[in-house]
Parts: sequence; structure tokens; C-alpha cells
Amino acid sequence: MCSTIIDELAELQDIGVIELVGSSLNVEEFIRERSDTKYYSGNSIQGRAYREALRRDIQLPYVRRQAQTTIDIVSRWNELVQTDELPKLLSARALILPVGFENKLETVPEKLGAAAFVSDHVFPILNIAGQSHNLLCSRIRDVINEAYFQSYIEEFGAGVVTDLSYLSSSRIPSAGPNLSFRQMIQYVSRKGMMGILDRAEAKNLFALGDEIDWQIQLSKFTTFIGSNKLNVASIQDEKLQKSILCITVAQPELDAVTEHLTKQYGKPKVHRRESGTFIWLFVDQNSGSAWYVAKAPFQGETEMASFASQLNSELKPALIFMVGMCMAIPGGKLKIGDVFIPNEVTFFDHRRETTEKVQVRPHGQRTANGLYSLAELVASTHFKSGSNFALVLSKGLASATVKIENPQSDLIKYIKDHYPDVIAYDMEGAGFYNALRDHGNCLWIKAVADNGEAQGGDPKGQEAKAASQAIVTANAIIVAEKIALQFIS
Repeated sequence: MCSTIIDELAELQDIGVIELVGSSLNVEEFIRERSDTKYYSGNSIQGRAYREALRRDIQLPYVRRQAQTTIDIVSRWNELVQTDELPKLLSARALILPVGFENKLETVPEKLGAAAFVSDHVFPILNIAGQSHNLLCSRIRDVINEAYFQSYIEEFGAGVVTDLSYLSSSRIPSAGPNLSFRQMIQYVSRKGMMGILDRAEAKNLFALGDEIDWQIQLSKFTTFIGSNKLNVASIQDEKLQKSILCITVAQPELDAVTEHLTKQYGKPKVHRRESGTFIWLFVDQNSGSAWYVAKAPFQGETEMASFASQLNSELKPALIFMVGMCMAIPGGKLKIGDVFIPNEVTFFDHRRETTEKVQVRPHGQRTANGLYSLAELVASTHFKSGSNFALVLSKGLASATVKIENPQSDLIKYIKDHYPDVIAYDMEGAGFYNALRDHGNCLWIKAVADNGEAQGGDPKGQEAKAASQAIVTANAIIVAEKIALQFIS
């Protein structure tokens, strides 16, 4: 079956997105070990496939793993036998086991010897075959599949594709994000994309994967069923009532947010996400709230859409902020250090290139959700607090995956000429709001760090720039915290 899948994905092999994984020294040794009739019986489908593979030139990259699947399956089998869990699993719902069957279960690993721990080898040892034992065979196959997948999943922190017709079981474990095959097929069918996917070349599939809407759908149909024992700290352990997600992009933004929240709530805990990555968790014991602080691994609209969607699906926060720094449109009302919360965002990544010209085709959306109205109330009392920076709302944000280091660039000129209400620019705002359009309580809150000037090329210039970025980001997190406290109270 695996060799059939590899052949079906032949055009993807040269791109480097498929790897063979095994515990042998290399792929040649892996195939040779499994072509031995002691490992797979001579007439088995697997044995014939591996012996055929000996005559083929396998070009796929090979990744050597640390664990060994057969050893892990044997260990799990023995554990279930010794705790009497295996007979209970197999005899559930009044299924009567054959006489002496429990004793036979104990002998399976020893009688297998050097053979693969697969159901085709196990059934003869247990003397079960034919229609009279279909249910029992199915349950044993589930137990073996569970241990097989667990071996790989635990080592790589991986999830699985769920809702498959052939391989669908409640006993398939997971340690990461799981993707529903059935829901993605339904989405593709609704969009009329089935034929396009069937005929698409590999390069077109990658282009589709980079589209924001596709990333959002993937996140919608992704679930996390990993074990909670992986968490260093979790919101359930703290018995918290409210959670706030704060997303940053640049390192100075993360530093500034972390420093401010540490002063307010003390040292953070490390929270391990179900994907295996780590974020900060701050606990406010007074209000019973939690601040999750995460840094996006990459800049750009698509990256932010995917990152925000995954965090929202996993953490299910009451509030979501994107906090950091932005660029002010030159000649506008914003000054360095001012904090801005837009009521609409316009996305400038879409373009149409013809032989005559490049046509910009912006797309916009309003961002004035429920939390925005609370931000307006906070803004009405902002200046009374004697703050040294302005809090500006009711204007637009421009966003594109383009780093601006020239205030006179064509894109900035186009924005100034055609969008007079746009007063700020960044690289992730549209992706943030697209991913969270159904959330209702999300806000982009950033402070002005520059007007699009080029960053310093020398180390001292870059260090000074990072310091100023951290200073203005501190203004943004102050505003975010005020809004959060008002919401919670």
C-alpha cells in the first residue's frame, strides 16, 4: 500500500516534500531487511513488494529514526497483556473469546521471533481466521495499529489525517494537529475544485497551499487531540476563567510585551503547545485571567493567517490581540510612539500583471467588531490619564507582504493617492483579521516605529532600531492591557 502511494505521488518526489522514515542505517538496508522471508512471509503482499523494491532505484530522501516500531509494538502488547487490558479490550460488548485465548496472547511476541508484528502474522498464532472471527480480528488489528502509529507519533510529535474510509479507528493516537480528510473533501467539492486538484501540477498545488483562504480552511478542519501530559502549564491546571492571546512578530515586540507583563504579573510559565512549540503563559491571580504570548515564526499575511488560526483553534481565547509596531504613512497624523487601532484594513497583495502595466487590486474589510467598541471607550479616557502618546482609532490600515524601506515607494504613493483614510501600514494585519473574522473579540494594536525609512545596516544602527521598536511596542501593550482589564471586569 505504501509503495502504491509513493508511485501515485511520483511528481512530488523531486520537490523534496516526501521522505521515507525507518530505523535502518539507510534505505537500501531497510528494504533488504524487509525482503527477508523471516521478516515477511514469502507469499505476503509486503514481502513481494519489498523484494520487487530491491530491483528498483529508490531516489527518495531517507530519515533514520531512533525508535524501532517492532520493539515498540511488542512493548505495548506485553503491557496490555500483563495488566489484563488486552483481553478486556478484545471481549468488550459481550464478545466471547475462544477457550485458552488469553494464554495464546502471551505467546505472540515470542512466537513471532524476527518476523514483523503485523496482523497477518499474528492471526495464525492465535488460530483465528474466517468470518466467525471477523470482529475479533478487527479489534486485534486496531490494537496493533494503535501501537504502530504511537511509535512514530510520539517520536515526531505528529498528528494524523482522520476520517479516512480504509483507516479509521478510535484507537489511532495523536500528539499534534489532526486534519479531517472528509471535511477537506467536502470543502473542495463545495468550491468546485475537485477537478482542478486532480489535474493540477505539483507547482500549482504549492501555490494553492500559500493562499490565505486555503490556510484558514486547513485551520478550521484541524483538531488537536494530543495528550495533556505534554503541557508544562495549562489553563485547566490554573482554573482560569478568562484567557487572552497576544501575538507578536518581531523579537523586539516579544521582548517588550514580555517585560511589561512580567512587571504586572510576575515571571511567566512555559506553555508547551500541542504542536510541540512553546509560548509564554502569564497568570493574573487577581482577575483570574491568563495571558498567552506567542511570537509568529515568520512575517507575512499567509504566515499570520495560519499562525493565528491555529492558536485560536487550540487555545480558544476570550480575547486576541496582535501587538507590536507599525509604519505610519508619511505626511499623516500619526507620530512616533502613537498607538493605532484601525476600523478597517485593506489588503494590497493582490495584483494583476499585463503586458502594459501592473494593476493593484486591493481588498478590504471592516474590523469594527465587538471589542473595537470597547477600545473606543478606553480611547475616550486615554488622554485624561496623562499619557505621553496618542491613541488613534477610526482610520484605516494598509497591509501587504512587502517590507517598506522607502517612504517614496510606488506602493506607498498608491496608498496615499487612492486611500486617504489609511494612516498606517504593516505586513500581517490583513492575515490576522482574515483568520479571525468570526471571532468577534480580536484587535490589531500597534505603535508607530517609523515612516518607512531604511533600517540601519551596521550593528549599532540595528541595535538602536530594535531598542526604539521595543519602546514603542511597550505603548501598544499598555493599551491592550487596559482593554483586556475592562473586558474582564
